[in-house]
Amino acid sequence: MSRNDRRRVAYKARRDAHKCVSCGASLPEGDTRCMCEECRQRNREFYREYRELLTKLHRCPHCGKPVDDKDYKLCSACRKKDREEKRNKHDGQK
Repeated sequence: MSRNDRRRVAYKARRDAHKCVSCGASLPEGDTRCMCEECRQRNREFYREYRELLTKLHRCPHCGKPVDDKDYKLCSACRKKDREEKRNKHDGQK
């Protein structure tokens, strides 16, 4: 069994047992999330710093590709996708 397989099995077992998928701590009753508050905070902080690093390196924080226009944070493909999603969301509300 590969490392990824073991992680996938552990993730599923913890999720089914209503435990934090990261550290294994028991989650509060009625909580629908899969991570405890401490792990969520740690995860949120890590990805915030990672996105900041990508931005400093002129990389798209969504996909990691080089940003083609330095006036934007996202690459052209992610800007296009984001624009379409916003347009579809707006059209769906009418």
